[in-house]
Amino acid sequence: NNIRRSRKQRKRIKHRTPKPFTRPIRVIKGTNGKDIYQHYKIGKELGRGEFGVSYECQDITTGERVACKKISKSKLRAQIDVEDVRREVSIMRHMPLHPNIVTFKDVYEDKDAIYLVMEICEGGELFDRIVAKGHYTERAAALVIKTILEVVQCPRECNNMDPKTEEGIAQAIIQGDINFIRDPWQRVSEDAKKLVKGMLDQDPYDRLTVEEALENHWIQNAHKVSIIPLGENVRSKIQQFSLMNKFKKKVITVVAENLPDEQVDGLKQMFDEMDKDKNGMLTFEEFKDGLCSIGDQPLDDHDVRMLMDAADLDENGVLNCEEFMMVAIHLKRISNDDHLRQAFHHFDKNKNGYIEFDELKESLFEEQNSHNEKLVNDIIHDADLDKDGRISYPEFAAMMTTGMDWKMASRQYSRVKLNAISVKMFKDQSKIKTIIE
Repeated sequence: NNIRRSRKQRKRIKHRTPKPFTRPIRVIKGTNGKDIYQHYKIGKELGRGEFGVSYECQDITTGERVACKKISKSKLRAQIDVEDVRREVSIMRHMPLHPNIVTFKDVYEDKDAIYLVMEICEGGELFDRIVAKGHYTERAAALVIKTILEVVQCPRECNNMDPKTEEGIAQAIIQGDINFIRDPWQRVSEDAKKLVKGMLDQDPYDRLTVEEALENHWIQNAHKVSIIPLGENVRSKIQQFSLMNKFKKKVITVVAENLPDEQVDGLKQMFDEMDKDKNGMLTFEEFKDGLCSIGDQPLDDHDVRMLMDAADLDENGVLNCEEFMMVAIHLKRISNDDHLRQAFHHFDKNKNGYIEFDELKESLFEEQNSHNEKLVNDIIHDADLDKDGRISYPEFAAMMTTGMDWKMASRQYSRVKLNAISVKMFKDQSKIKTIIE
């Protein structure tokens, strides 16, 4: 009995999550106790993220308007979180000056928080700009793609970042041929289609490099490309896709907030261990290797791809920590019905068992207008399987656990299939709980 008890104790120690830091902690070297409040006046809130809140600020001496991201140390519960912040500061410090890359100003730290001061960006989201303009042309697309390619090329030349060939490529798209027959591709020029085909070539040796893409005829002649609008369909689908992802990410945040701290810390530690190059993203290979390391049975590429597609909300071909937590929550049965129901009740304000139009609109938009109302209706229509005009709990659960998207039927994987994969990974389901504890 003593031997058996000793083994159990060793097993618990092996899987124990990191202990919280003893305050105070010093995160960034070289701040030398600088007080941000002696240099900047903190203004209105601009936005919130997983760890920090961004504010509009003003330089007390020069009057310059800047942005400040305040990262509360209370959110840094383990060494993984500290390393994430240090990596973010290091990357921003080494980014080159470029008109399309945010300029880093300075970093401050006190006993409560870290403050990242940077250029304020007031252009808004690209999606929102397209929607606000009212139409989208091929010329606009060419100019946007050219700018993005130049931004990607810049850090590569400066050796400050190491983009992998998989990053920025939607894995769900490159599995098969692109359908150029469907709208809006019939209105797009052959030069544009040729560039898209080259950038999404399945063979990495044939796929266009950034430099080759910038030399493409369509990109080089961006100012001469057609200005005929590609149609309302493009604009509405772009915004609808963005909003569906926003809704799903809010759900994931609610689920994570209701998990015990030790489970969240365990998932973050697992993500960090899988993220071999420490760039804050999991490629297909990193994700596959990580799943193999925690499971009893290896998964074939098809199953790994399916899990990755189901969690990859922004369809950029890699998983950030939020997206990884989504698939990990499913695989480890953390997201049982109780947790999903808690998230559902968060949006079901009147507690009638349905997420209705006004409730969803309130969670996605601050301002009221007819265009926003149409988008909310579109989202409800996509998730509302029985077409009664509202989202029931089973429909909500299906949306979150099957990777269901309005955009691609190939992403509508059944919950049964996902469950089968998690069972396939773990012969002994009790082991799943052990990994987290």
